[in-house]
Amino acid sequence: MCIVSHPDSSPETSSPQRNCNSRQKPNSNQQAQPRLLLLSFCDGIGAVPQAANELWPNQVLAHAWEILDHSKRVASSRQPWVVQHGDLTQTSADDLRAILSAHPDVPILVAAGFPCQDNSSIRENRQGIKGPKSKLILDIAAFLRHLRAVQRQLGRTSA
Repeated sequence: MCIVSHPDSSPETSSPQRNCNSRQKPNSNQQAQPRLLLLSFCDGIGAVPQAANELWPNQVLAHAWEILDHSKRVASSRQPWVVQHGDLTQTSADDLRAILSAHPDVPILVAAGFPCQDNSSIRENRQGIKGPKSKLILDIAAFLRHLRAVQRQLGRTSA
């Protein structure tokens, strides 16, 4: 599912029916044609899209994947121009193809963080990378393999 927040609506009233394959209309944070396509995984409250927009003002088209509702609400309220996708494990090759096809000549920047609680030395029972939270890094790696495959299908040369 894709949720797009519009500048004239609150995150709670955003329409999940918005077509994620089309880019939202430009607002004060976007140009008509982006110069960078940001794919931000485990996005949390949106620090990476915020930093990218600070570095490259009005030039970033961002897609973010985050499952925590409160984090998505914060990110959507602070960066209404970011396309929110939810669970990265539910994103198909067709979804990726639609995102990449919409902007074939725009360079891609991939950013990812992952829950590290299972690796923390503070926890006595830490399970490491195979723990229920930290194993998400393996899902990110699988997602990147799908991304590369879709890029090859579309004739894009690098990830």
